[in-house]
Amino acid sequence: MTTTSEPRFGLDDVLTAMRKAVEDRGKDYLYDNERGVNDAGCYYSKPDGTPSCLVGYVINALDHVEFVNVAEREVDRDESEQSNHLRGEWIPKNFWSDEADEALYAAQRYQDTGETWGYALAAAENLGADAD
Repeated sequence: MTTTSEPRFGLDDVLTAMRKAVEDRGKDYLYDNERGVNDAGCYYSKPDGTPSCLVGYVINALDHVEFVNVAEREVDRDESEQSNHLRGEWIPKNFWSDEADEALYAAQRYQDTGETWGYALAAAENLGADAD
């Protein structure tokens, strides 16, 4: 019999951290990967090891040690590789709930296609639905 651990963080935890990031950066903030590579997708951390994208801010707010682990793994990432390594690879699968994962995926998807962080947050709050 296999037992699964309860997620450490749920949707409310993730949305609270995301709202704080949007409050800090502003709802009209547009993500810039700050690495000079336009087609590289999202980077969770900046070259200096601080949070970069919205999901990176959320991970850092939830658990700084896990964020540092992600930042260290990301250093060697091929710049053309999309960053879809999180849950189950770079952080434990039980780090956040499935519902939280869906919300984060929605936020990242909109952020990476040029929407504002406010729009990405609204999409996350609607679990992936268009924010309009």
